Amino acid sequence: MYERVTVIAFHVWADCRLSIIRVFKYFGISLVDSRRSVRVLAASRSGLFISFLVVVLSSVTVGATITILLTSRLLPLIQVEFINVPVSGLLLLASITAFIILGLGYWVVGGLLIHISCKLLGGIGRLEDTLIALSHSWVPLFLLALILPILILLNPVISVGVYILVLLVLTMWGLILAVCALSEVHRFSVIRAVLSMVIILILVMLLALFVILLNVTVTIESIKF
Repeated sequence: MYERVTVIAFHVWADCRLSIIRVFKYFGISLVDSRRSVRVLAASRSGLFISFLVVVLSSVTVGATITILLTSRLLPLIQVEFINVPVSGLLLLASITAFIILGLGYWVVGGLLIHISCKLLGGIGRLEDTLIALSHSWVPLFLLALILPILILLNPVISVGVYILVLLVLTMWGLILAVCALSEVHRFSVIRAVLSMVIILILVMLLALFVILLNVTVTIESIKF
């Protein structure tokens, strides 16, 4: 029994290690040619798992860089004194955990909604293909880890401003990669790929507006009575 568990654990570790290696192998390709990388991943048995790792590792990168920049540059600027090493560690862990949950939630739920939108626009890809394509939007966020050492050396205000600007640029870059990947897996034009994402964005905004208006209406009615 022990030997069987050991063998299973070894194979799981080997698969994870190979998947991580493939993540970095296709990282460079994904940054410049998401159509090529999505074809390779969609044809691979571990493509969805690699996409899962991309989302998780990118979420870790964003959560870690934001927390490190906040605790090392911004909070000292406003003279917050309760931040020490243990508290910083807890903040880092909490931030990474929160970003992983948010990232995976958006990837799965957003991917499902975008897949439905793609199907309505004539797409032929599978849900798995849509999730793999959507994971490309996280790829450029890896680069945040490279600029963090530079930002720590800058003026606190400038470092935060530069970080926000770089984050916006990388997010737009990721969206472009995801649009091209969606166009590839669903075999339709880039315009339809953009529309598939815009439709969901509009629906989410309308839902948020409806919730806000409903909340305001309930509040007003409660004040009247």
